[in-house]
Formats: sequence, structure tokens, C-alpha cells
Amino acid sequence: MTPRTRSAQAGDVSRFLTRVLATGATLLTCACPAAGVADLIVQAPNQLEWSRSPSAVELRQLAPKLYATQFKVAVSPHPAELAVAVLEPGNYHLQYDLKEGGNGDFRLSATPLDATPPVPVPKGTIVLLHGILDGQEDMLHWGVYLAERGYRTVSVDLRGHGASTGAEITYGAWERSDLVQVLDELAKRQLVSGKVGVLGISYGGAIAIQWAAQDPRIESVVALAPFADPKPAIAGVVRRFLPPPMQNLPPAFLQSAIEAAAAARGFDWAEANPLAAAAKLRHPLLLIHGINDDVIPFSNSERLQAVAPPGSQLLRGNGNHVTLAARLDPIAERVAVWFERAFGPVAAPKAPAVP
Repeated sequence: MTPRTRSAQAGDVSRFLTRVLATGATLLTCACPAAGVADLIVQAPNQLEWSRSPSAVELRQLAPKLYATQFKVAVSPHPAELAVAVLEPGNYHLQYDLKEGGNGDFRLSATPLDATPPVPVPKGTIVLLHGILDGQEDMLHWGVYLAERGYRTVSVDLRGHGASTGAEITYGAWERSDLVQVLDELAKRQLVSGKVGVLGISYGGAIAIQWAAQDPRIESVVALAPFADPKPAIAGVVRRFLPPPMQNLPPAFLQSAIEAAAAARGFDWAEANPLAAAAKLRHPLLLIHGINDDVIPFSNSERLQAVAPPGSQLLRGNGNHVTLAARLDPIAERVAVWFERAFGPVAAPKAPAVP
């Protein structure tokens, strides 16, 4: 992977909300303006008219050269096909560096080139869940890092993102059931080795918690900068990134739009509740959150940690909402150790039967 400049997730959110501004200027003069903004809150990001940065193109070109297999999983009862990619453990000779620049951009330097033959027995299986407006290629640095630590890693384009289908996103209400079916398919294809964990970033971290609360097969969860409640998280993102003059939308208008978003798509915000899910987890939760996060405040993880099972941990990060997960240092080692402790020793392969 050659050095590149990649627009931060914050920039992508800003472009998304610029569309809200363009649409909203008209909507505010209509009889039902909140309904129009509501549509944009739940519309599939890969159906929006915004272009991904050049780095995403480079990543899409590189990723297939590293993945052992790629396929799609049809999910129901809310139909969609989710794109899945599997990376086998091995030495990818990863060299990775992140340097922050101005205007919410950062520079990544990485060279995951060839992989040595995979290890005979993966230490476990870790599913990677990206943030909103992102895709599986944005998790490639985590996938390679954990694969080099001996894990089989599985990246998923959540519904409405990347190469997956689905006309809407629901912040976990439908996505948690989607992922149960993805894991079913992985097991059917004999691609689940050892215990299963999940690492999610922001939107993906909140969904990871909800999935793990529903699926007893998930034995370890790491969530980086997740939200505890989607409604204030959406409101916070709008207030942080919406350009003038709509950045000061009346709170009642914004809340009406958020409520209408769920009603229009046939789900309830109570079905997308990471806080309630965290209280139902069967295993401790690792949370890492930037103390200066001005998109999803640190208090979100404090609330989640307060109700999570005994043994859960909350680590304070120094990065902002975007760079906390985009960089590997200094948190990657803590993540790897967490999974190693949760999964325990690797079972030795069975000896062949004696004829």
C-alpha cells in the first residue's frame, strides 16, 4: 500500500450533511421538512451522491490481493446481501504509520504485501465492523495487524455500505440480526476457527455490542468510540458537521426528524440500544475512547462501561474520533492482549487417526 492522503471520516460526514443542507434548504419551506431530513438519516450511504477519497480506491484495489476469500451473504427478514472478506493469519510484513494533517485529513503509510503461508491453527476468529460511511477496506490495517497476531479476521460491509445492498441503515436494529446470519454462513463454510470475537469502530462498535448481546457465540467484544444511544449521537453529529445556516436546527425539529427516520423504515429506536445491550453481555467488554472526542463524547463509553459485565474495561485514548481507530499505536497491543486473554490457549490440532 503506497503512502496516501485519505479524507477523514469527519470529512465524509461533512460531505453527507452538505447534501442535507442542499436538500434541507428546500425542505424547510415544505409542509413536512423533518421527513426529508429523516430520509437522509437512514438512507444507505452507498446510495448517496458523494465520492470516496482516492485512498479508498487504492484500498479496494489492494484488498482482493490479500483476502483468502470473498463472498456475499443474503440476509432476511429485511433483505440485503452483505459483502464478506476473510483474511487468514500469516506474516503480511505490515509497515504502518499515521500522521495527522490539517482540515481533518491524515496520511497513512503502509505496505502489506505478500503473506507467508497461513498458520495451521488460527488462534481465533475476529469479525471487524467499520464506522458509518466507511467499508470493509477501511478496516484493512486492523485485519492485517490481527492476522499477523495469528487470528483469522473477517471484514463485513454492513448493510447499505460498501459492496453490500440494503436501502437503509438502522444503527443496529436490523444489523445485529444480519450479523447472526453472517456468522451462520461462516460456520457453514467452515471459516470459524476457535472462539469468536468482534472489533467495531464507532457505528460498528455500537453494532458489535448489540450483536454480541444477541448471539451467544460471541465471546469477546472490543468497541472503539461507540455511541451509547443512537439518537443523541445522530444529533451530535448533525450539530458538529452541518454547515450554516442549518447547523443551528431547532432541537425539536431535529428530534422530530430522528423519530421520523425510524418510523419511516419500520423500526423502533428502542431496537437499536447499545446501552441496554451492554447490560446483557455474557463476557467483559473492552472500550477505548478518545477523551477529546467531539463527535461521540467520551461519556458514551462511560455509560456503557457502567452497565457492562464485571471485568469490563474503559481505556482513555488521546486521538480524536477519527484518528483513534485509524492509527494502530498505541492501542493495538492492548486490543491484541484483550483477545488473547479472552480466547485462552489455542487447542492443538488433532493427530491423524492411526490406520
